[in-house]
Amino acid sequence: MKQRIITALIGCLVLFPVLFFSGTIVFPIACCLCSLVGAYELLSCFGAKKRIRLAVPTYLYALALPLLSHFLWKESTAYYVCFVSIVSFVLILYYFGVCVFSRNHERFAVLAQLAISVIYVVVGFTTLALLRRLDNGAYLFLLAFIGAWITDIMAYFTGYFFGKHKLCPEISPKKTVEGSIGGALFCVLFFLLYAFILQHFFSFAPNYLFFGISGFVISVISQVGDLAASVIKRENNLKDFGNILPGHGGIIDRFDSMLPVSPLLLFFVELVRFI
Repeated sequence: MKQRIITALIGCLVLFPVLFFSGTIVFPIACCLCSLVGAYELLSCFGAKKRIRLAVPTYLYALALPLLSHFLWKESTAYYVCFVSIVSFVLILYYFGVCVFSRNHERFAVLAQLAISVIYVVVGFTTLALLRRLDNGAYLFLLAFIGAWITDIMAYFTGYFFGKHKLCPEISPKKTVEGSIGGALFCVLFFLLYAFILQHFFSFAPNYLFFGISGFVISVISQVGDLAASVIKRENNLKDFGNILPGHGGIIDRFDSMLPVSPLLLFFVELVRFI
């Protein structure tokens, strides 16, 4: 517990300056570094970190997409989403090519899992960087952090005090239905509170319906992301994805519930125009 607290305090000391300078290239660089470490953790998870023909393209992909969002965005999210989609498709084709020409040294099932997992992680950090570039992005990108972490914290405490029914015992034995519901409800409340603060202290006109609905949906999705990461670890006999954050595991362990949140927020805000 002591180690977890120390790591959390150091993490906050690093995170606050990154958030403060999030309007500059500092934030895409931070997303890029997290994406790169996440790619390394996945390559290690699937036993591919020493296989150069897989590792190098994966690192380039993880490095490029979050960082290039700063230079190629051009005021159009659709433009960059299209670019991300094409590059991701090329990566999948490359993995397929490796599988085809490896003379049975590379298993399709492993490469498919690696492709899905890498794209999932890299797109998660890339869309987080994109969220910051939007109109009102200085306020909206913080919802990814609020949604994931409030859900995680309040689901833990609600489950601890009121949990009786196991949610997915074969995946995560400690999670309960009551904790899941509590995390979702508190997430909605915090989203609405955040909207209230923005309206009264930052001259921002929030759509409360957006904040309420997205708070619930994002909470559910963040819990799915958490459980999905647990499935990957369980199937690969891992306790944590890495050890870069002592007491917390790896980058994916820390951001697993946030990774599916940022693409969903981008969809709500920019593509659906629900704000």
